[in-house]
Amino acid sequence: MKICIGTITRNRPEMLRALLKSYSTMALPRDAQVFFAVVENNATVTVEPVIEAARPLLAPADIIVAAEPRPGIPFARNAVLDIALAQGADFLTFVDDDEQVDANWLVNLLKKIQAQEFDLVGGPVLIREMPNGAAGLQKIIWKALKRRDEHVARKALKRFSRRGANSVNISTANWLGRLDFFRRTGLRFDDNIGAGSGSDRRLYKELVRLGGKAGWTIDAPVFDTVPLSRLTLAYQFARGRDHTAYLFADKSRADLPSRPALLLKAIGRLPRIAFSVAAIPFTGGTSIMMAARLAGDMVGFIDAFRGVHGSHYKNVTGQ
Repeated sequence: MKICIGTITRNRPEMLRALLKSYSTMALPRDAQVFFAVVENNATVTVEPVIEAARPLLAPADIIVAAEPRPGIPFARNAVLDIALAQGADFLTFVDDDEQVDANWLVNLLKKIQAQEFDLVGGPVLIREMPNGAAGLQKIIWKALKRRDEHVARKALKRFSRRGANSVNISTANWLGRLDFFRRTGLRFDDNIGAGSGSDRRLYKELVRLGGKAGWTIDAPVFDTVPLSRLTLAYQFARGRDHTAYLFADKSRADLPSRPALLLKAIGRLPRIAFSVAAIPFTGGTSIMMAARLAGDMVGFIDAFRGVHGSHYKNVTGQ
């Protein structure tokens, strides 16, 4: 059994270093040959010093490094997929370069995908450590993010427990795919998305359409690294705005709401924003983060109505 541990990265060498270190401490499945594929979304590879420092930690596993010059997450993800396929891998994983994996992450993902013969399996993304130097509002936003991620994980577990396969959207933030399905169907990330977001969401939906079976497990968490630059209301607003704008301005979506419906969705955010603001004294201030996200969503729906895609994901935070 051959497993490719895939990573895409861009302008975050220290975060990449931390991710590779976490790979070095994770348990490996029995009778499995593991190798690493790192694709840098730049014109040339600039992370070679980070890779070379990690080689002794990850030995005897090989590390394959490549550059993907076309700017955009799906281009880089497909470059990793091509490496995995060319190397004859049976399984491919993805996590983000600003995350770290749990010690039993790979073992538990593999156990889940094999036990119920899934084609794709995901797990939760949690927050473990507050960044050094966080103070005041930054600490409040960090706590709000931590609570939100824990809530999302509980909700996904409950949904999967009740509905089973194909009930939870699988994101490349924590992802294991069976490559036999990709070889058989020709499934790839949609590079028409370019520098936008959502190619993993679209791939999951396409996998289901093609008859694939996707699962989810609470036992294989990864841990998000949250830099101080993300602990601002402006960042949370921008993330909500641009993510929503992109998803709902995507004309290839069969379920795209009508233009009047987009405005109604925007207006519908107003009561939730007001409730989140009113709840601030009762939540220790943490609902202010949700208010910022919802305000971003509201503007994102308006941008989608105008046909404007978000640009937030062109900027790299945590450098």
